[in-house]
Amino acid sequence: MAVVPPDHVDPLTAPAPGPTGEGERSSGGTSARLRAWGATNGRDVRVGLAGVATALFVMRLLGASWRSGFPLFFPDSSSYLAVARLGPLRGGFWFGERPIVVPALQWLLGRNLRLVVLAQVALHVGVAWWAIVATWRRCASGRARWLGVLMLAGLAIESRFAFWSTQILSESVSMSLGAAALLGWLAFADRGGADRCRRAFLLTALWALCRDANLPIALLSTVPAALAMVRWDRGIGPGTRRALLHGSAAMVVVAGYVTVASSVSERTIYPTLNVIGQRVLPDPELTAFYVDWGMPFDSAVQARAGQSSFDEGFDMLNAPELAAFRDWADGRGQLVQLWSMVRFGPRFVGDVWDDLDAQLGADHRSYDLFHVSDRLPDRLPAGLDGPRSRGELGIWLTAALLGLGVIAMSRRRAIAVVLGIALAGSLLDLYMSWLGDSVEVQRHLVGAVARLGLVLVLSIVHGLDSLLTPARRRRRIAGRATP
Repeated sequence: MAVVPPDHVDPLTAPAPGPTGEGERSSGGTSARLRAWGATNGRDVRVGLAGVATALFVMRLLGASWRSGFPLFFPDSSSYLAVARLGPLRGGFWFGERPIVVPALQWLLGRNLRLVVLAQVALHVGVAWWAIVATWRRCASGRARWLGVLMLAGLAIESRFAFWSTQILSESVSMSLGAAALLGWLAFADRGGADRCRRAFLLTALWALCRDANLPIALLSTVPAALAMVRWDRGIGPGTRRALLHGSAAMVVVAGYVTVASSVSERTIYPTLNVIGQRVLPDPELTAFYVDWGMPFDSAVQARAGQSSFDEGFDMLNAPELAAFRDWADGRGQLVQLWSMVRFGPRFVGDVWDDLDAQLGADHRSYDLFHVSDRLPDRLPAGLDGPRSRGELGIWLTAALLGLGVIAMSRRRAIAVVLGIALAGSLLDLYMSWLGDSVEVQRHLVGAVARLGLVLVLSIVHGLDSLLTPARRRRRIAGRATP
C-alpha cells in the first residue's frame, strides 16, 4: 500500500482556490461582502422598492380615469364644491351645508378635480406607509413585522377602500384622517412627549371636522382618556400634562363649533327625517317613544311612513303641512334620536347584527364609477384583509382581544389602552352610523369598517410581536428607532 505524505493534497477533491488561493475563505468572503452591501444599501433598496410599488398602485388606481378629469356624478359632490366656492372669507363656508375639511382642501386646490383626487390619493398612500413603517419600527419580531406589512398593505390596496380616493366626496379624506389620528395616538403611547400629544389631538380634530358623524367617536375616544391620564398618571411631565389639558379643551371647542354649524346650516336634518320616515313611523313602539318626547304626529306625518327625505320630490323637506314636524326634527328630534340609541340599545344591537353580513361584505361597486375594482384586488387571500361576515368578525375580535391581553402583559400597557379604546370606538361607530341614517347605509359605514379592520390588524400584529419578542430585545430595538 502506498504511503501518502501528510502534506499531500488530492487535486480531484481539493476546493478550488479563490482569488486569495483559499477556497474556504472565498465563500465566506462572498457572504460577508453581501452582508456588508446589504447593511450599507439595504435601506436604499427598500425605499426604491417601496417607490416602485407605490407608483404601480397609483397607476392602477387612477388608470384611464385620469383623462376623463373625474367628472361629478353624485349630488353630494356638487354640494362640497359649492361650499368650497364660497371661500373662507365668507360665513357660509364655516357654517355651510358641509363640514369644513373637505371644502377647505378643494378651495386650496382651486377646485381642480384632478388635483383634489391626487391630494386624496397622496393622503391615502402617505397614511398607509406611515402605518407600515411605524409598525415595522415598533415591532422586533421579523414574523410580526412581515405580517404587518402584508396585512396593512393589503388594506391599503383593496379596491373597496382605495377607490373612494377617486370620488369628490368626504369618505377618502375621512378614512385617511381617522387612520392618521389612531397612528398619532399610538406614537404618543409608544414614545410619549408633548409634541406627539399635540399632533395626535390635531389629527383627531381634523377627523372630527371632516364628517359630523365622526365627532361623537372622536370626542369619546380622547377627552375622557386624556383627563384620566392627567388625574391619575403621575409619570407624565408637566409639558405633556398641559398638552393633554389643552387638547381636551380644544376638542370641546371643536364639538361646540360643529354643533352650532350643523344647527345653523340644518345639514343634519336629512338623516333624522330619513330615520323617522323609514324606521320610526312604520314601527308603533318607536313612534310612541318619539311622540312621548314631543314629535308632532297627525295624519300628514303618518302618511309619510316608509319615505325618506328625498322621496316624492323631497316631499318631507318641502310640504307646508310638515313645517312643525320639520322644526321639531331639526331641534329636539336629533337629541331624541341619540337617546333612542341608548333606550333601545339591546334591540338596535340585534338589528345591526342582523344586517352586518351585508355591511361587512359590501364592495361598494355601485359607487365605483371609474371601475377601480377592475384594476385592484377586492380582497386578500386567506382572509387577511379583515372580517367580511359576522362569523369572521367573531374570529378577528377574539384574536384581537387576545393580542391586546398579550400586549398589556408585556409592559406595553399604553399601546394596549390606545388600541382597546380604538376598537371600542370602531364598534360604537358601526352601531351609531347604522342607526344614524337609513339611506346609503353601506356608504356611511365604510369609514367605520375601514378603521375597524386597521385596529384589528394592529392589535393582532403587536400582540404577536409581544408574544414572540423578549422585552429586553424589544426595548433595544425601540431605542434604535427614530421618533
